[in-house]
Amino acid sequence: MNSLPARNLRILIVAPSAYLLGGVQNWLDYLMPGLEKFGYEVVLGLTDGEHHRSADYLVAHPWTKAERIINPTGSRQGRVNAVSRKILDVEPDIVFSVNIGDCLEAISDLREKRQSAARLVMTMHGIEADYVGDLRYYEQVVDGVIYTNRLIKPLIQTYTALNSSRLFYAPCGVNIPNRMPVRDSKPHHIFWMGRFDQAQKRCLELPLIAQSLPSRDISWKLILAGDGPEECRLRQGFDDIEVGRVEFLGHVPHKTLLRELLPTAGILLLNSSWETGPITIWEAMAAGVPVVTSRYTGSGVENSLEDQHNVSMFDVGDVRAAADCLQSLFHDTELRRRLVKNGFELVKQRYSISRSVDSCQRALRTIMALPPREDIALEAAEKPVQGRLDRWLGASKGEKLRRVLGRTWKHRSAGSEWPHARVGMSAENQEKFDTLARALDQQRDGYHVDAEIGQ
Repeated sequence: MNSLPARNLRILIVAPSAYLLGGVQNWLDYLMPGLEKFGYEVVLGLTDGEHHRSADYLVAHPWTKAERIINPTGSRQGRVNAVSRKILDVEPDIVFSVNIGDCLEAISDLREKRQSAARLVMTMHGIEADYVGDLRYYEQVVDGVIYTNRLIKPLIQTYTALNSSRLFYAPCGVNIPNRMPVRDSKPHHIFWMGRFDQAQKRCLELPLIAQSLPSRDISWKLILAGDGPEECRLRQGFDDIEVGRVEFLGHVPHKTLLRELLPTAGILLLNSSWETGPITIWEAMAAGVPVVTSRYTGSGVENSLEDQHNVSMFDVGDVRAAADCLQSLFHDTELRRRLVKNGFELVKQRYSISRSVDSCQRALRTIMALPPREDIALEAAEKPVQGRLDRWLGASKGEKLRRVLGRTWKHRSAGSEWPHARVGMSAENQEKFDTLARALDQQRDGYHVDAEIGQ
């Protein structure tokens, strides 16, 4: 397919604003201007509230065409109404849902009322059961799915009947210099960056990895950039580590990470349970930094990381093996050079920003050419209610009265205020999903990758 201008098609990207640091945020930073170069008009719709602070987000990630999505009541129905109002105000040709499940319900409602013909595109940035659960519930509403890791496709095909013609691979990308960087870094400086979270990032293993490293002879140092809910416990875990071995940098702007920190890093360490890129590894490779990583779920079917060729790998949760990988890089100059050279070639061939944006815009143009789905009704299902007003009057009337009375729900977390998923999966099914995802990823040689956009 060629890359003709998009004739000023308008896209409304609906995204959370609670988190300033992460791969999704970095992806949007380059995707939005990239799409505008192809002729799209891109409006960023940011969720707003007590925990989702769009003003702070826009300071960290500026975009001139930004709209706040405000839920005055804080209720479940209020979230859908807020997204619906913004869609009607912006009048987009495409609604791009980025981890906001209420966006799917909003489009469903608007189509039922014949108020919008916008195409709905769902992006998949996580190997998480709740996202696939939402897609399974709304599969008759979604016009297309853009996913950033090849493992996501067989998972979608297992749980939904969505036609493969509506599934599009568009990997994340990073800036690639013309030549491989020549750096004078300290090989014993280990760099870790991300959100201090245990479920995915497994940050509480970092003290155990540090304890497994030699305490003498080698002056290694672990440098941590990020923040998150587990920061207090993480700091406590390093109490027995020699003073000066560990440094917490806190939240660091992405541009500072790329310009000042990665160029001085000796090794990038990643020990996640799952990832869909990750951009973190691609950025390190582009900067000429050798990578030590877990065999996270998502590294198999994607088929880009090779142990001892472009990364050094250990099994998820094996802290002793992680420390051994780090020590090997401390001592083996030839191994470091090989990982750096082959890592740079990998991102140059497969994970550039230009390739990422082009894959995404071609997917959007293909979705616009597919038959519309606005006449496909969502099967009737009992929708959860929130509070007495909803139980007495129904969600719609309950929400109207709530606004008249000025009642507002108070939320203790960003995930409660604007959750990533709306329907999700039960805990039992989530466990089965995780097991299946690991099994599929370990069969990478047996899974046939179709001709996908962006491949």
